[in-house]
Amino acid sequence: MMNNADFWASVRAIIAEGFTPEGLHKLDSYAEQFISGRLVYQ
Repeated sequence: MMNNADFWASVRAIIAEGFTPEGLHKLDSYAEQFISGRLVYQ
């Protein structure tokens, strides 16, 4: 399970990479986890 700092570091890395297909896939995965309640951010 990711913590809040890990989550935001990952999001910043995705942005820094210019939203690669892999990065966008990760964002989709995070969105699914938010919706299902498995990932909670502050």
